[in-house]
Amino acid sequence: MVKLILKIFFIILIAVMQFVFMPIISIKGAIPNLILIGSLVLILLDFEIDAFYLAGLGGLILDLGSPTPFGFNAFIFILLVFLARFLSKKYLPQTNYITIAIIVFLGTLIFGLASTLILKEQVTILLLVEGIYAAVLGLILFRILLALIKPSQIITIFEQ
Repeated sequence: MVKLILKIFFIILIAVMQFVFMPIISIKGAIPNLILIGSLVLILLDFEIDAFYLAGLGGLILDLGSPTPFGFNAFIFILLVFLARFLSKKYLPQTNYITIAIIVFLGTLIFGLASTLILKEQVTILLLVEGIYAAVLGLILFRILLALIKPSQIITIFEQ
């Protein structure tokens, strides 16, 4: 029970960082989504339950401050986590830096395209900048998580 409460608190903290901190460190208006990045990195590291918690609950929290319809972020995040899980199991058996960068970049592009379509906005080059920025942040998060995971867990991640 304590673990679940800590996870929920951590998800809320990430959402608050998304609303408060990320606009400050945006690059030319490109603001990567920490909830999406975290969910994709977690699913690629085989933390499936945590990835879905982050995608679902984090997406719903972001929906509270988003101009998109309520549930849109959570729905897209969960779909992208399912897609990343499928791709990683079927076509990308080894989780490495290239896999992380590609999945986070593509996930960010898909999310950005879906958001622009639902909001009826014009697609701009800024979406590519956001994808690259998200990929870099995903790589940083991946490296941090690898340092925190026990060595025995790292071996099983790379041997699958």
